[in-house]
Amino acid sequence: MKKAYVALLHLYPSSHRALFAPEMSLVFERAAEEHRGRGRLAFLRFAVAEFLGILFGAGREWFVTCTRPSAREQALRAAAEQSGLPYEVVRAQQQTDLCVKHMVNAIASHDFTKARFFSEAERRSRENLRALRQKYNIAE
Repeated sequence: MKKAYVALLHLYPSSHRALFAPEMSLVFERAAEEHRGRGRLAFLRFAVAEFLGILFGAGREWFVTCTRPSAREQALRAAAEQSGLPYEVVRAQQQTDLCVKHMVNAIASHDFTKARFFSEAERRSRENLRALRQKYNIAE
């Protein structure tokens, strides 16, 4: 029974498992022992409730994980707030910077196909940044 419970814990996002799986397993094990002593029907009810709880809990955690902003997104929003620039502009600037970084790395490793790809991506990113600066009336 414990193996099935531990296997079902893998339905949770890995970050949640890392924090809570050992404690959840321990609590389940102790509660299972307690319910086994109450008879088969009580144990069956307990097991069904626990397994359904895992399914619903995992679904809830995935929903929360997928809908909350990532650490990168939070950092971008903080940078936008700090600089006083619109979020879109800060994001476009960071995207342009990232394209340049990848292009430089590609050139350094003599991968000129990738370098051309990132050069084109940088060009498009700079066009987008220029359009956003124009939209928000921000000087370059």
